[in-house]
Amino acid sequence: MSVSATFAYVQVRLQARHGARPDENVWRHLQGTSDFANYLQLARHTPLRHWVTTLDPVQGSDDIEGELRRLFRRHVDEVAGWVPPAWRPAVLWVRRLPDLPALQYLLGDAPVPAWLQNDEELHEMGCLPAESRREILEQSDCNIFLTAFQAGESFPDAWMSHWRTLWPRTARQDPGLEKLGKLLHQYLRVMQADACDSVQTRCETLHVQLVGVFRRYSFQPAAVFSYLGLTALELARLRGDLLVRQLFATNLEQVA
Repeated sequence: MSVSATFAYVQVRLQARHGARPDENVWRHLQGTSDFANYLQLARHTPLRHWVTTLDPVQGSDDIEGELRRLFRRHVDEVAGWVPPAWRPAVLWVRRLPDLPALQYLLGDAPVPAWLQNDEELHEMGCLPAESRREILEQSDCNIFLTAFQAGESFPDAWMSHWRTLWPRTARQDPGLEKLGKLLHQYLRVMQADACDSVQTRCETLHVQLVGVFRRYSFQPAAVFSYLGLTALELARLRGDLLVRQLFATNLEQVA
């Protein structure tokens, strides 16, 4: 069976979800309000509703970020259930992308912040001293990051190298995956090194590039990963809007 035939069912699901994404008119409408509770209420009547249904106006910033991480992990799990079994390990590895900064922090010696201790998947390590955290990582799916930490290798490099090992053998020369891999690798490394003021521009550029990959390599594995990349960018944008309103509502109202 051809790759296109194998991924035909997957593409139908991806296309439906991709077509339901909020457009710029939706985002502009939401950004018109400076109030956190009102933003949540408006978002519940947009294509973003499945990301905000479980959020509450009284939640703090740590709780909001934790819930969005949880929802992203759950969605990656869902998408992994759509793809052929041989591709599931590579899809599930995407769950670890948002955790890279936290994992790097956990491998250091500094005290662990409260939000890490409350994370549903990282809390066990967050409550332990540094040496114990490293022992747990060594026995987990994140052991490659311990190796990278000890070797002075960047975590994006380690994530990317391991992701490639999870591709089925027949996909090692896949042009769509190769193109996508280069985009993600470049983005992760630049975001790790660059100042925050370039984040929005980087995200907008990557969004355009991922849409291009999604369209060009439809019915192929690259479409799955570009879709998940677009989902991560959507959540990052939502997270930014929510946290700005939750933390700086007074300043936003003065600007408005």
